[in-house]
Amino acid sequence: MFRPILPLLVFIAASVPSAGQHWVGSAGINYGTYSMKSLKELQEATLESDIPLEIVESFPSRAGFEFSILRTLGNFSVGATASQASTGGRVSYADYSGSINHDIIVNNTIAAIQLENNLAKKEAWELLFSMRSGVAFNTMKYNTTLSIGNETDNLGEKFKSINFVISAGIGARFFYNKIFVHPEFRYETHLAKGDLHYSDDSDVALEVNNERVQVGWDGIRLSLSLGYRL
Repeated sequence: MFRPILPLLVFIAASVPSAGQHWVGSAGINYGTYSMKSLKELQEATLESDIPLEIVESFPSRAGFEFSILRTLGNFSVGATASQASTGGRVSYADYSGSINHDIIVNNTIAAIQLENNLAKKEAWELLFSMRSGVAFNTMKYNTTLSIGNETDNLGEKFKSINFVISAGIGARFFYNKIFVHPEFRYETHLAKGDLHYSDDSDVALEVNNERVQVGWDGIRLSLSLGYRL
């Protein structure tokens, strides 16, 4: 019963290489916006003090890096990608007698599977739809620095969590021989955000206003990479 199908399967398998198979690797920088709703609430809770503290920085956009390697099969590509991002916030007060700073520094490293589909393809360029799905490993440092006169005290805590990520975008590759430039625009959503736990005690979670604190990296991503096609 399967014999008539076998030649068709052999033909399909043999025809895949004719569509064009190659490896595509790239590395570059990214720049993003971050929601950070939970961490902004943590900053606002810090203001509830007898000291007239002010928020002077609240998780601005910063440059990160990313790289990917894909196997292209005709108009489709599949592979792996990794990226890094960081940002921070500061609550501060200073006068003639000294200063106090509460600093939040957050970083993530994402490891993901990447799928691409060619929307248009020419010899010197191609337009792509991309989808990434993976895991974000988050770390956060909460540092307090108190300076009075010539004396300075530092107190710091470290936290960690894991988010599950999905990101969709539109990009292009512009070729010069086998070298290419790859700009991309996408939106990154952290579908499931893990609670921040103390690095020294994973059973204890960080809370603000009786709610557990999470790291919200949701936002727009712009990236520019340089790559090579084998």
